[in-house]
Amino acid sequence: MNLSTEGSSVNITHNISISDLLGSVDLTKFYRYLGSLTTPQCNEAVVWTVFQEPIMVHRDLIQRFPAKTSLSNVYRPTQQLHGRKVYGSPAVTPPSGHSWCYDDDCDYRPDHWHLLPGSYCGGVRQSPIDIVAKEVTVDPELKAFSFKHFDDKQAIDYITNTGHTVKCVLKKGVVEVSGGGLDHTYSTLQFHFHWGDTSETSHGSEHAVNSAQYTMEMHIVSQRKDLTLDQAKMAPDGLAVLAFFIEAEGGASKGPEIKSGSDFGSGSGSQYWTKLTSYLSAVSNTSSQATVHDGISIDDLLGQVDRTQYYRYNGSLTTPTCNEAVVWTVFKNPIKVDKELLKLFPANAGFHQVRRPLQAMHGRIVRATSAAWAPGPAVMLLLFVCLSVCHLGEGVLSVQGLSSQPQDKRQKLQCDLKLHTHKMNPSVALFVLLALVQGARCASDTINWCYHVENCSYPHWPTIAPNFCSGSRQSPIDIQSGSAVGDAALGPFTFTNFNSRSALLKMTNTGKTVKVNLNSGVQISGGGLADSYDSLQFHLHWGNGNSVPGSEHTVNGKRFAMELHIVNSKVSYFGNTTQAVLDSTGLAALGFLIEASSDNSTGLPASWQTLTSYLVNITQSGQSVNITASLSIDDLLNGVDLSQYYRYLGSLTTPTCNEAVVWTVFKQPIKVSKNLIDLLSNTVRVGDGNSQRMTEVYRGVQKTLPVTTQTSSGAVRTCFSMGLMCFSWLLGMP
Repeated sequence: MNLSTEGSSVNITHNISISDLLGSVDLTKFYRYLGSLTTPQCNEAVVWTVFQEPIMVHRDLIQRFPAKTSLSNVYRPTQQLHGRKVYGSPAVTPPSGHSWCYDDDCDYRPDHWHLLPGSYCGGVRQSPIDIVAKEVTVDPELKAFSFKHFDDKQAIDYITNTGHTVKCVLKKGVVEVSGGGLDHTYSTLQFHFHWGDTSETSHGSEHAVNSAQYTMEMHIVSQRKDLTLDQAKMAPDGLAVLAFFIEAEGGASKGPEIKSGSDFGSGSGSQYWTKLTSYLSAVSNTSSQATVHDGISIDDLLGQVDRTQYYRYNGSLTTPTCNEAVVWTVFKNPIKVDKELLKLFPANAGFHQVRRPLQAMHGRIVRATSAAWAPGPAVMLLLFVCLSVCHLGEGVLSVQGLSSQPQDKRQKLQCDLKLHTHKMNPSVALFVLLALVQGARCASDTINWCYHVENCSYPHWPTIAPNFCSGSRQSPIDIQSGSAVGDAALGPFTFTNFNSRSALLKMTNTGKTVKVNLNSGVQISGGGLADSYDSLQFHLHWGNGNSVPGSEHTVNGKRFAMELHIVNSKVSYFGNTTQAVLDSTGLAALGFLIEASSDNSTGLPASWQTLTSYLVNITQSGQSVNITASLSIDDLLNGVDLSQYYRYLGSLTTPTCNEAVVWTVFKQPIKVSKNLIDLLSNTVRVGDGNSQRMTEVYRGVQKTLPVTTQTSSGAVRTCFSMGLMCFSWLLGMP
């Protein structure tokens, strides 16, 4: 058997499988990164998976490769990462010496977690945080949750000691969470606890409210149903964690030996907490676990906590690797449990202070349900002043601007609270008004806007949303090509995963447009942008069929049939557009004009035929459909010269019109058959099946803004030639 010459080959006649060659390697432990072929032409088209465990092969067998082939050093040297991330599967174990803990008794204490391999613990949206109640933003979109099988008394599978906490693992696919302002349905995986020590004054919660912490904290962890756990950890909203404070309350106690809740105080569901803590002695050793036989549901443990009052923010896991993939819900009201039961957690687990220190906000916003909002001293003072100066006869008292929201770029809350009085005594009116204001429900930055109905169409947006829609850098605009200034910094873009056939996740009828959400990992950079941006979604603007054009941007006064907008957010915001819109360049939008094909062809290009085939599934507002076809963004942009574009600084083209967008409008339009363009205005509706069809969904052009474009190579050549001519003339002078 000879393979010593180039091009030689031999047939393999033995029965050998790939599994035979891999042997006992644990295929659940691997690293992942985006790279290239390791031989010329080194195409950067490879998703690399490198397994942690090596294949064990005898030294003599390894030596046969160079001996039999006459080849040696058959490898490419390692290359630079250039900012790329290397991810590890959940089963990957850090190399020896890379243990983490909450105290100083290990290699990596909390302030060193960011040094762990593959760690995100040094990021800008880390958890836990201190929630400052007076700075929260009331959000009416934070409505009631839907808790599926939280009342199932057999949902808990087993309880285990992880060495860092006590965790209750749930039976797979039983418990779910949705609603509550979440954009997805989440499968609940487990819940676990954070605590301090056994002292009477112990404070072991991770989150704090106004710097105050509770005795313990319970975290209910769920992952998006449409993602694997690996994918969920990489998505900005891949995980949803419900956090419940636990407050210790006094009561007669008989200590750890007590097995009946009847001996404890009046805490929420004390008998169920007694049942749960009775298992702690069985899991006193790390990695030990015990099957939960008693009937205990999550509802039993939560008791009478008001689940309509909660805070919401985007953060991270609170243990390494601290993935910034969590939509946090922190409930305002605590669970009350007998203090002696709570002491059983540190007493049996054998470790104390299992909580991460509070992390910096880095400009993040905490939102709250209106039920969780309470007026602060400033609001009370405002009310008192109003009552002092207003005439409380047979009139109406109107108080504007009762808001706990900071007075910055964010849309200001406006509440109208009217008190009808009939010769009411001012002091009585004060008490009535204070009582009313606690439950007052406010309009928020969710603006009631539209494209066509009188009083809410785009000419009225500056009145409806005055903070930005009446600003000085509004979009869209009419681009005058002759006025665009050349900018040599506007080079080529780098489009990451625009060629991925699984990038398109879900299509939704929002009631205002058709939106397609993108999977994580799609990005843009270059093109004169100062940062890299995550591609979040794309949506469309159109008129009424191909006969009534509906692009938002126009070029030299010409409006095109449609326009495609790909919305991107700075990678440093991890998909948090609430933060991104506070940054003047926080968003980057790619605008692609769409032109009807000049011929009578139908169903072209095929990529747009595939995309529009999903419209029949979202005819009504709020309907969504998963995109299962093999379709990439590149397919939809086929034929467009992505090196030629206009650039300007503008705004969102829908309320609240935040002036936070770096606009790129490509010069060459996408050509689409007329029948496919017609589908949008003929298929989708603004509401239910009886509502009007969605047509002319675009904002009119705004005031002209400075526009730049690529420096013309022809102009450069002309200047160079003129320079040579002048130089020659100078040389020829006497």
